[in-house]
Amino acid sequence: MVWRNNKKIERMIDRVGVNHATTATCFCDIHDDEVFAPIEKGAPAFDKDSDEHKYIYAYKAFIFEYYKKLVEQKVSRENITNTPSLLKTPQYIQYYRAISITLEEMNEVKRFFDKGIVNKDYSGLETCVIEIPERINFATYSCIAIDFDLTGKKIRHTKRGFISRLFITIFPEETKSYILLSCLREDIKVYKKFFQQLQTTNLEKVKYYFDLILPLYTENNVLSPRLWENWSEEQQMGYTFFANRKGTQFLLYKQILKFGIYNLRKKDNGFEKGKRGKLDLFE
Repeated sequence: MVWRNNKKIERMIDRVGVNHATTATCFCDIHDDEVFAPIEKGAPAFDKDSDEHKYIYAYKAFIFEYYKKLVEQKVSRENITNTPSLLKTPQYIQYYRAISITLEEMNEVKRFFDKGIVNKDYSGLETCVIEIPERINFATYSCIAIDFDLTGKKIRHTKRGFISRLFITIFPEETKSYILLSCLREDIKVYKKFFQQLQTTNLEKVKYYFDLILPLYTENNVLSPRLWENWSEEQQMGYTFFANRKGTQFLLYKQILKFGIYNLRKKDNGFEKGKRGKLDLFE
C-alpha cells in the first residue's frame, strides 16, 4: 500500500514478464549482471553447500526491500513538499518516521552486505535450506521479521528497538524447489530454534505455514500464471486482500494468524495438496 495525495492506494496483482518481476531495479544492467551472475539464468543450479550462492540470494532478498524503503521515503518527502498540511496528520507523521527508522536499521545491514560483495567474503550468515522435491509455481524475495514460529510461539526478534530480520528466498528450479532463510550470524540466537523446527517438521506442514505467512507478510511474491489462473476469483481476491493489509489492519490479522498457527502445534498430518487451505501457493 502506498500514499498518494494523502490517500491510501491499494496494490493490485499485475501481470509482468518473468525477467522484470525478478530483476532488482535498484541496479543498472551492468551491475545487476555482475552481482547476481552466480545465481541468474545460465548459472549452475543452486548448490546448498555454496556459501556464495546462499549469500547472494540473501543479498537479493535484502536489497529488494531496502530499495523499496528508499523509494517510499523519497515519495513521502515529495508528498510533504507538495502538501505541507500532511505534517499536521499524525498518521502520516507516524508512517514517515517508521520508514526512516527502518532505513536507519537497514543501513547497518547494507554495510555488511556491501563489504562481503566487494571482498567476495561470503561468511557472516546462517542459512536454513529446505528442499522441495518438485517445481513450484511462485517465487519470493523478502526481508522481513516473522513474528511466530511453527507452534505459534512469539519470535523475539526486536531488542532495544532494533529488528533482527530474515532474508527469505523461495524459488523453483527444473525438477525441485528451495526455501532459503538466512540471518546475520549475530542473530542466530533469535532464529536457531525456528530453523530447527523448519528442518525437522513434516514438509507439507512447512508448506502450509508459508501459505499462511507469505500473503500477509510480503509483497515480493511472484506468481506463475499457471498458479494464479488456477485459483478461483475468491482465492485471487483473498490473496490480494491479505497482501494489502498494513498498519493496524496488519496487526489485527497477524494476531488472527497467530491463533491459526498455535492451533496446529500438535497436528503433523493432513496438510497434503488439496488440504492445506484456500490459498495454497504450493499446489
